[in-house]
Amino acid sequence: MRKNTDRARHWLPYIQDRTRELIMLVPSLFCLGEEMAGIFAHPTCTLEQYSLLKKHLDGKIDLAVARLPDYIFIESLIMVPRPSIVSTDFLNLLLIIIPADGAPIEKIERKCPEVELFFRARGIGMATHILQDMLPPLTLYEVMRLGIVLAGRHPIFRRNEETEMSFFAGEITDIISDTQTIYSSEWNPFQHILQCETETTIRKHMYHPHMNLHSMNPFIAPYMPMLIRYEEELNSDMLLTLRLCISALFYHFGPTREPLAEMMRAWRLNARQIPDVSTLSLAEAMRLRNIFVPLDEHELPVFSWPPNPSWQLKNATLVWDGPGWRLGESDSFLHKHAWVVLAWAAISGLIGSSTLLKTPDGLLLKTNAVTTLASLKDAISKGADIITSSDPRQGSIRINRGRFFFSDSPYAILERGRKISLALFKEIKKKALLDDSGL
Repeated sequence: MRKNTDRARHWLPYIQDRTRELIMLVPSLFCLGEEMAGIFAHPTCTLEQYSLLKKHLDGKIDLAVARLPDYIFIESLIMVPRPSIVSTDFLNLLLIIIPADGAPIEKIERKCPEVELFFRARGIGMATHILQDMLPPLTLYEVMRLGIVLAGRHPIFRRNEETEMSFFAGEITDIISDTQTIYSSEWNPFQHILQCETETTIRKHMYHPHMNLHSMNPFIAPYMPMLIRYEEELNSDMLLTLRLCISALFYHFGPTREPLAEMMRAWRLNARQIPDVSTLSLAEAMRLRNIFVPLDEHELPVFSWPPNPSWQLKNATLVWDGPGWRLGESDSFLHKHAWVVLAWAAISGLIGSSTLLKTPDGLLLKTNAVTTLASLKDAISKGADIITSSDPRQGSIRINRGRFFFSDSPYAILERGRKISLALFKEIKKKALLDDSGL
């Protein structure tokens, strides 16, 4: 319990009161509705949680205060904070769920999207992960620095510390040699570079977790092995790239604001050198994206996933431009298929539910086309990994951890995976003219 409180002090005091309240509600959210999942040693709802539910949810709250749940499906709920460049408080959340022995996993799986949607609807990104084995060492290292137990048993990484209120979550060795981790629900170029460099350092057997480095902010500590490595190698270019990525990712993040300012002074970086993710225009963002993370083959570049909500256009125009279709308001979106341009623009945050979309004569949009495009974000957040057109011959968009790739292969709708099909355009049916003279 003391360690849990110690980890919480690194970030909970630095976020908005409203966000803290939403996090406190998570155990009760699992007990709401038909798919209830009780938690070990935790009532379905505390008095404080009940008042918060009434505050943040409309309608009657059908939960008994202070009553233990009928069924215990969850051993532990652990919340892990991560930086974001698009969410409220610049905060992204990872919720790790430890199921009880013999618990019906499918019931917990059905409950997780409801909890994720509750947070997304309030501007906060969240991913849930049901763990049925030991935590990967990288994720366990993250949990033991920053994770807080919202309800249930507490994780430990030394077997001799096990008690009735704890569970052995895995082992942290002096050198981490396993790159496996629980990935964030978000993608951006700065986070991508730091993740790739972490994995490279692990493969070189040079990643030392600093569990007792109390003088270092726990959000910055995981990147120390890479900074030390490039300092020792005198690789000034990579050292600058890492410093810029760390600064851009954590600059607006409340828990790291002060320590990062000190580090930037030591690194001789000023605010003008740091990409300010809160004010970037789309053109600036796409330029930075291509500098920091060059495109892979067939990639449809985005700056971040989810996109920046401030980039949504009031008006968007689809234009035929010789080699292909493009969006009239930006030169970044060009493709041979019109549906790909529109889907790509929606994924990038340019087309939303209030966007007025125009197309050239002869290409007629369905009345619900904008609504369909605006729903893409939710469909992808819920796990869709292939986007197809109503014309199966026009390829598909494949999704890989927040990056998007076009595939020319037809009939993707028949492949494995969670798919969403976009029917955006009306079919034009031509009537045949018959010559009936002489009949």
